[in-house]
Amino acid sequence: MDFIKVIFIRLGSLFLLKPFLKSKIFIFCFHDISEKSALQFSEHYSTETNNFLKQIDFIEKNFEIISINKIKDRNTLDKNKRYAIITFDDGFFSVICNAHPFLKEKNIPYTIFLNQSAIEKNQLWCSNLVINKKNIEYLKSFYNKYFIHKTEDNYFDFINNKKLPIENINYSNLKYDKQDNNDKIYATQKDIKYLIEQNPLVTIGNHTSNHYNLSKCSFELQEEEIVNNHNFIKETFGISAQHFAIPFGKKSHFSEETIRILSRNKYPNIYSTNPTYIDLKANNTYAAFPRIGITNQTVSELIFYINRTLFKKLDL
Repeated sequence: MDFIKVIFIRLGSLFLLKPFLKSKIFIFCFHDISEKSALQFSEHYSTETNNFLKQIDFIEKNFEIISINKIKDRNTLDKNKRYAIITFDDGFFSVICNAHPFLKEKNIPYTIFLNQSAIEKNQLWCSNLVINKKNIEYLKSFYNKYFIHKTEDNYFDFINNKKLPIENINYSNLKYDKQDNNDKIYATQKDIKYLIEQNPLVTIGNHTSNHYNLSKCSFELQEEEIVNNHNFIKETFGISAQHFAIPFGKKSHFSEETIRILSRNKYPNIYSTNPTYIDLKANNTYAAFPRIGITNQTVSELIFYINRTLFKKLDL
């Protein structure tokens, strides 16, 4: 079975199955666009700049790249075309430096989902762990303060950077106890305002204030994370965000309660990281629109990621 799986993966990486991709929208989710030498670079969320340019070139040649705002009018899109949407989570400064000039030159629309703490404090708890992955004292302190289930295995995996402890954090107690980074990791208010003024193709979305795993938060904390960040974006940038990306974004990272809170706060467009597509020919209703998370994949690997969505029932 493993042999067949390997062959299938290799074949699925050779060429895009274009005829089967018509009438579908693929939303791609990027984060940090930087080099491996960058302080915040992580195999979990970063893409090297040259690789990103190749990925976008490939997407542009094989899809019509549209604004995320066309989601609401998707029934009017041509069902004989293949569509793509480009998104970035967290508001890394590297996106403005390394991705924005390339996308602007090509007239490609894109969306940035912002977190208030990233903008105001130049840090998020999860990227702090990446930045301090070799700082054993910092990791020990974090483990002792914020882990719910403290076991020898959990400690070993965490100290050795084997797993980001998304499911095992007491978010109601999580504080930013690290000094501001000297390196500029995230975009500032000034950066985002400049971006909006210079490029009308940029859309701003809500990604919560602190990037917590919402499924592990109380109803009150979830609502606080969503509403406070919405108000921050509105007051700071004059934008009433219509698009919300769930932090981490997998099915285990939100709940029906999360969707109810978003609905109550009039968010019509919610996004996960379920790696599939929006089908224009189906009358599906989406609790959260799917996105494919992209990091440092080669073009061949990207081809496989896209083709794989056509075989969702297979364990690939």
